[in-house]
Amino acid sequence: MGIVSARVEVIDQIKKVLVANDCAEDQLRIVGSLGFGDIPEGFKIMPGTVTNKDQVEEIDGLKFIVANILVKRYKSFTITCQERNGVVDLNVAAGQL
Repeated sequence: MGIVSARVEVIDQIKKVLVANDCAEDQLRIVGSLGFGDIPEGFKIMPGTVTNKDQVEEIDGLKFIVANILVKRYKSFTITCQERNGVVDLNVAAGQL
């Protein structure tokens, strides 16, 4: 079992978003933000490069980079998407593989 899970349709949507934004990246980093007060913790995807403190999961030609510290804390990540009114919303959730 890997550290990142995403259905084929989600990977296809991510690729479409990258093309639409003229982004040639195939390496995407999952980053986290700590929750403070009323602001919940959350995760997002952004272009990134691999360091020696990362783990990489490749899915259909896309490399998802996750810092070891996030893997240690959350174990896994699931990427889903929704399309509303022509806008694609990517969601990253921890620990749901």
